[in-house]
Order: sequence, then structure tokens, then C-alpha cells
Amino acid sequence: GSQRKGVEEGVSTQSTGSSGINAEYGDVPFCPSVLCISYSDLHPESPLLIQRFRYPAVNMVLHVVTMVTMLVSVGNALNCYHDVYLDNVTEHTYTIDHDIADIGDGIGNTASGEDGYWRTRHFDYITLGRFTDDLESGDGSTITGGYYTADGDLIYSTTVDCDANKYYNYVTDQETGTVTEIENGDLETPCAAGDEFDMWLKVEQPQTMWFNYQAQSLQTGTRTALRGGQFKWEKEVLSRINTKYDSDTASYFKISTTGSAVITRFAFGKCFIWPDSVGTNCTDTIDWLMERGKLAGRMRGVQEVHFTMSCLDSPFQHYYAYRQEAVHPDRLAKYFTCCCVDMRTGHVWDDDSDTYCAAMNPTCPLGCSESYDNEIYQAVVDYHTASEVAAEEEVVEEV
Repeated sequence: GSQRKGVEEGVSTQSTGSSGINAEYGDVPFCPSVLCISYSDLHPESPLLIQRFRYPAVNMVLHVVTMVTMLVSVGNALNCYHDVYLDNVTEHTYTIDHDIADIGDGIGNTASGEDGYWRTRHFDYITLGRFTDDLESGDGSTITGGYYTADGDLIYSTTVDCDANKYYNYVTDQETGTVTEIENGDLETPCAAGDEFDMWLKVEQPQTMWFNYQAQSLQTGTRTALRGGQFKWEKEVLSRINTKYDSDTASYFKISTTGSAVITRFAFGKCFIWPDSVGTNCTDTIDWLMERGKLAGRMRGVQEVHFTMSCLDSPFQHYYAYRQEAVHPDRLAKYFTCCCVDMRTGHVWDDDSDTYCAAMNPTCPLGCSESYDNEIYQAVVDYHTASEVAAEEEVVEEV
């Protein structure tokens, strides 16, 4: 889908387009470096079951690293519906340009059994920012993210209070209709002068949503739910947000700051982004995103770990693979998508996701010859050739 590019502030919207995918079952076990899964353990419609990794040329030096998945060049937002850079603003509002409840498969309020505009929920509202160098304790620095109806009624919000080193969550009470605090807790990462910050609102279901700040979930609590058909079993799932207005009534998201906190970027969609400070090194990007992923014991991560970036193998691991084949699907695609990316930055090639991203079907239909960096791959070939020569010489000396 299309991305909104440039530097802006205020209310912004952007439409996107994409195509669906009819995937076929793969025949190769999915077993990357941090996760090994047998196909027999997966649901028949799991994206892991139908996907396989296809490594490009010089595949002996490519190494897929699995992580979750998410800069002053625009373009590393892979498949975001909306993405904008902001010039150290203290407030930004994103107004959703299509009914957020128009969900496919008949599970939304307006879908009525037919295809919806959004294939599923699982929306991310992603804010990147920083604390200025003059941040001091007691200067009133706060970060507040809020989800609202068209009439301005609060669905759910959180406030990070730097002076108190705490967070506070609020909803509109179901009975009284007043804004009420429902939870607070300590921050794991104190605010510090010059540091960057990130805040995500993850919306999974009408009353299942949570904020993440600096890789910390700003919400606790689980409940026991029944799963299955004729034979049911109990499963621990996330607790609901008991708010008068659920996420299907949302119209806009607002992020605001006070004191020394400023906003530098905002993105929305089923996507991942990462900050410029780590983006020039592929393995640093992986580490940053992995800290925010859904792993064992961490149910409130921002993305599933099978949506990944891939890097070249050592000693070239700071470069991105020129074709990424496990990108998060956009609003219509059901399974993985692929994108041609700049090997030095991870940005979608030419900032053109309409041309250089596509649904896996089940393999990537893009050749990505444009993003194949001959200089980098020649260095890879030269390195391996030198290593092989050195190994052969060593064998000769031993003989």
C-alpha cells in the first residue's frame, strides 16, 4: 500500500491499495534461528504452514534472523497504511479515513458477512519521539496516547509521567460515562535527556488492546476463555478493556507530549517500523524489534515473531537482504508479503511500496534486481573466495 511521505504536523490521512493472496502449502519445515516449529503443530491456516523462505543469489551467505516486526529518510515502514515524519512537535492527531469497524469475514460491525475494507483488526498506532537534552526531573515531561470516537469520547488512553516514573491508563466508565483511571504501574525505563522513545497502541479486538512503551507493556491481567468446537478447552488470554466505547467506534488517535518530550514520527497500519538510530545496521534493527515482539511469556508484544527482517551472514550482517520475504501483510493480504529493499538501510526501494512490495503467492513474484547491490555481493563473493583459498593453503601446508 501507499505511504504518506514528508514532514507534517496536524491531522493527516492516506489511502492505500493492495491485492489479496491465495497461498499454497509449503513443503519445507519452518525453522529459523530463534524458533523451530513442526508443521504438525500448526493450525491448517497458519501463515507458517504455507510459507517457505527462498534465499536469493549467493544464498550461502544469507542468514534469516527471526524477530517481530517496525528513521530522517522516509521509506523503512514496510507496508504501513500511513507514515509521516514530524518536526519535533508536541501534538499529532491521525484521523482514520475509512470506517475502522468495516472488517472482513463478517466479524466487524458493518461487514455483514462480505469482504470488509480491513481484512482483520490487529492495528498498530506507532509513535517515535525523543527527549531533548535539557530534560530535567520535575520539568513535567509526559507522553499521552489516546484513542477516541468521532464525538471525542475516550475509548482508551495511557499517560507516561516522567517525573513520577509511572504510567496511568484511562477509559470511559461503562456505567458513569466519566473518564476513569483503571491501572497504573512503574516504568521499567526512566526518561533520560537525549534518549529516544517509542509508544505503540496495539488493537487486536474490540476490547483487547494495549499500549507498549520502550518495549514494556503498559497493561497487566489475563482471563480464562473457552476455545474449540465440540470439545472445548480453557486457555489463558488477555484481559479485556472494560470501556464504554470499544475499538470499533474509533475515529482518531491522538498523541501529545509536555515538557521535554517531542514527537518525530507517526505510523499506522499492520506494519513495523524502526528508528533511524538503529536502521543503518540490520542486526541492530533486529535486536530493537525483537525486544518488542510477542515471545513466550510476553503476550502483549507488538508483532508476532514470524514477521521478520533478514540480514546477510557474518561478517556482512549489517546489510539487509535485498529481498525481504516475511513482511507483515497489509490490510488485504492474508499471509506474508515481500518487499525489495535498500541493502544498506532496509528502506523499501525508491520509497515505492506499490511497485516494490507484493503478496507472497506462495513465493515472491518480485525479482528485485533494482535493489540487488552488486558492490556488496561482490565483496561477499571476494570474502568467501579468499576464505576458501586460505583454507586450501592451510591444508597444503599440513600435508
